[in-house]
Amino acid sequence: MKPRSILLLVIIALFTVVLAVSFSGNSSSYTTFGEAKKSGGTVHIVGSWVNRESANYDASRDIFTFSLQDTTGTVSPVSYHDPKPNDFDKAEKIVVIGKFETPDVFTADKIIMKCPSKYGDKEVK
Repeated sequence: MKPRSILLLVIIALFTVVLAVSFSGNSSSYTTFGEAKKSGGTVHIVGSWVNRESANYDASRDIFTFSLQDTTGTVSPVSYHDPKPNDFDKAEKIVVIGKFETPDVFTADKIIMKCPSKYGDKEVK
């Protein structure tokens, strides 16, 4: 093989390794609150908003706190360092992305909402 071909193969191999490492470091998995406490890493948790009357936004600290029930029925307080997202009240399911930074409170870095479809019950004629 020519030296130029070998160099090109080495560059392609290095690029592939860099991509693999960067994607594996940013990935997280869907789990429950119990598994999230054990892992200590960033995870996705799917759940439903419960105890709606206890939700609170503290403007002085810019923290929105609420309770979320995961798919196993476990309820945990969640803190989110931003105001309550738009359409949060309408969400059917909520996905919080974050980790337990304290043993009792899940800290969400991001919130994704599954809202009801405005087209769900309508027929198209």
